[in-house]
Amino acid sequence: MTVSTGPIVCTYAGDGVQDCWPVPFVFFAPDEVGAMLADETGRKRRLEYGREYSVEAVRGADGGTCRCSVKQGQKLTVFLDIAPTQDMDLRNTGVLDAELLERAFDKLTLLNQQVRETLGRCVQVGMGESANPEALLAAIDEAAAVCAAGRNAAEQARDEAVAAQAQAHEAARRISLPDPAAGSGGKLLTVTEDGRWILGRRVGCGDNDIPVNSMLPAVSQAHAPQSIIQALRGLRPEGWTAADCDAPVLALLPGCICTHGGRWSPAGVVSASSEYSSVYSAGNLVNGSPSTDGSTGIYASAGNTAWVEYRHPLVRKVRGFSIRSRNHSDATDERDAPHALTAYADGAEVKSFTTGVWTKGQLKRFDFDAPVHLTALRVAMSDLTGANIHLSELRIHYEDVPEGAVAVPAGLQVAYADGGCVRSSVVLPADAVVDLTSAADGVCHIYADMSAEGTFSGFGHTDIPPETGTSRGGADVIPAFSGYTLAGWGTVSADSESDPLYAAWKAFNRTVADSNDFWGSGRNDGTGWLRMVFTAPRTVVGYMLVPRSGGTNSWMPKAWKVKYGGADTPDTTAQAVSGFVFPGQGIAGKSVFMLDAPVTAASIEIEVTASADPAGLVGLAMFVPLFAGDFFDTAAGVMHDCTGAPVRRVYLGRVEKNGGTVRTVHSYGAGTVTVIPVNAGEPVAKNSAVIENLPFPYACGMTAEPQLHAEGFWGKAGWIFTSAGIGVSASVRDNGVRVFTGGAGLASQPASIGGDFSAGVPGPARIRAIVHRGY
Repeated sequence: MTVSTGPIVCTYAGDGVQDCWPVPFVFFAPDEVGAMLADETGRKRRLEYGREYSVEAVRGADGGTCRCSVKQGQKLTVFLDIAPTQDMDLRNTGVLDAELLERAFDKLTLLNQQVRETLGRCVQVGMGESANPEALLAAIDEAAAVCAAGRNAAEQARDEAVAAQAQAHEAARRISLPDPAAGSGGKLLTVTEDGRWILGRRVGCGDNDIPVNSMLPAVSQAHAPQSIIQALRGLRPEGWTAADCDAPVLALLPGCICTHGGRWSPAGVVSASSEYSSVYSAGNLVNGSPSTDGSTGIYASAGNTAWVEYRHPLVRKVRGFSIRSRNHSDATDERDAPHALTAYADGAEVKSFTTGVWTKGQLKRFDFDAPVHLTALRVAMSDLTGANIHLSELRIHYEDVPEGAVAVPAGLQVAYADGGCVRSSVVLPADAVVDLTSAADGVCHIYADMSAEGTFSGFGHTDIPPETGTSRGGADVIPAFSGYTLAGWGTVSADSESDPLYAAWKAFNRTVADSNDFWGSGRNDGTGWLRMVFTAPRTVVGYMLVPRSGGTNSWMPKAWKVKYGGADTPDTTAQAVSGFVFPGQGIAGKSVFMLDAPVTAASIEIEVTASADPAGLVGLAMFVPLFAGDFFDTAAGVMHDCTGAPVRRVYLGRVEKNGGTVRTVHSYGAGTVTVIPVNAGEPVAKNSAVIENLPFPYACGMTAEPQLHAEGFWGKAGWIFTSAGIGVSASVRDNGVRVFTGGAGLASQPASIGGDFSAGVPGPARIRAIVHRGY
């Protein structure tokens, strides 16, 4: 027979009555016709031949009929399904049957039609294109991820706009405007600093009028020099709205889940199906302390199942995840650990796992077959033997940002000081990754550099924080030593110590008040050397000396050499001083010495060649190298690099490393004001102290105002000074925004302390800190 071109797949809609359906294509055997049934929701399944349907060939015709019961709303699809086999065996003897050859050719033709129909449903690249299908699918996935991120951003912007509109309506409702009068026509309404409205001058052409179309000076600027204008927004705590706080800026994306202070951080929110008690919070999964008994206890009462979920503020590309079993003295393999896992990406199942046998505190990794784009990762678990599932840690392994790095998401725009003017950069067109593998343990500051045209010329990191003022300092860079070695900074030593109480490291512990807090040489000839070997070479521009506090002036150095070296032994003299007299003892004698030129040093040393008493000892309370780093001249409004040259640099946040691993990522806020949800958005009790991360670089001069949520609104709590204290206070220090609550309550009546609430607030209650930057 011959085989013509025609459909080999046909779909019919069921009505609950008809059960005989045409098969309009050629087939050789009834079981070469496949059937698939789709239910009312569109879910399809293949039918079993002989049990759920049958096929009969129509004699003398190319085709047949299929018998199958199809309900109303269901659809039946019949299709050609010939096995790709070759059953004909030709021999050299005998008669060559033409029908056998024709049947073989017919089967090949039908197989070709099957392949053509299958290929017609596949994604293909254009003829002559260099891209392969895998690259095309990857591009489609990336585009879908960008679209999803845009959708999330648009939905968030819509929610914020609705909240802002509600706030504007409420603010407008409360405004008390001047009464209309005929003589007020044409005058401008002006708002005063205390929030009142007054009538100003007229708009017109008179000598005392405001000219038409004139540019009025702005009351305040929207952003400060060296600041973020816009960046990818993070997440609010659960239950917080746009009226409660702005969505914290997420300028930096970590390559791992960083340490949380609770369930929430701007970079993500962790939740669980249930928690055994408030002590066993889901936030313990990401608190950075899996080795302690801070394990999450998830109570699985229904079928021994539970889940944990981590939600991101934008689409992330994820390779897999790791979980750690409970680390507790009474934990057992079979009672506490999950034995079966199923991962879901935004509600869609990705992969199921069996975990095998666990040991106490064991970390196991589970990878997907291929990276998955998602905003929420949920891990469903089951414990086949017990009623409780306990975990102590959750990790997510990202594909878009490697571990040991942070990424700056596309969409970033910053303001930078340029010759005394504040200019705006371009919008960052694509993500930028900052590799931190070479950074030492400790605090690492992330920055962006711009060209003269405002384009981003690069992103980097430094362990030296930016400084402000009218001259370079650097004395506050090195943290206080509590021994001879400080991780990330270096090791100190001396040629001698007059007593263990006067150890060499005492000159680096940042303390001068105690008369015993100093390094004292033990040579009794008025000489001695004190040295610091850095963990990595640093650029030194000077040093600060503080003599011993108390005692005799004869211990004060009067002549010395400051040396530096490219290795552990300083061998080059950078400066020599003789005949110097300190202005006083202790902090009153603090003196700063700048080198003629910066030097790159792996080690630095002060060699005292003479003291006030040639036969006496040498005593120094502080020897502090001053390092070269960024410097913002507040008077001129210009940023300088370590050489003193003007640069366009904006700091985006800071990262803390410990044990070679990125532990925390803190991003800075946009504009000049940001709102911090205190205690990760959870209520704060009385007699509490909470330290939040700084939302701006410390050097920009911040102030903080606390507000309390009670009686359905946000207001001032004030402070009343009693033996225990009542109220809420906030202040800015170099280590964070400090929020304190009174020991007797969070607020009293307004007549007593000037608060905004009609009754006392014993707590707990939600608190937010409104932080303003000075420049």
